[in-house]
Amino acid sequence: MGRIVFVTGGVSSGKSEFAENLCSGLECRDSIVLYVATSIPFDFEMEQKKADHQLRRKDKSWYTIEAYKSIPREIGEFCSSNSVEKSVRKIILLDCV
Repeated sequence: MGRIVFVTGGVSSGKSEFAENLCSGLECRDSIVLYVATSIPFDFEMEQKKADHQLRRKDKSWYTIEAYKSIPREIGEFCSSNSVEKSVRKIILLDCV
């Protein structure tokens, strides 16, 4: 059975980095992280945050979807349809809900 970890906090409090570190700790040889980034970069500050997040993920073998333009309301269906291998245990990080 799966589990859900919901990370909350204030603006620029480190939620994304905390969640990324949590996923890194859960990741193992037979798993893959699906990182769904949904933030809308509407100004320079958000563009910089997006770049910082991308830089932190640069050396990870995670499957990343920049989905801020195409994220549907049914997020479970979206994540299932974008899963990599059905037989591989997945960790899904949904950033900026």
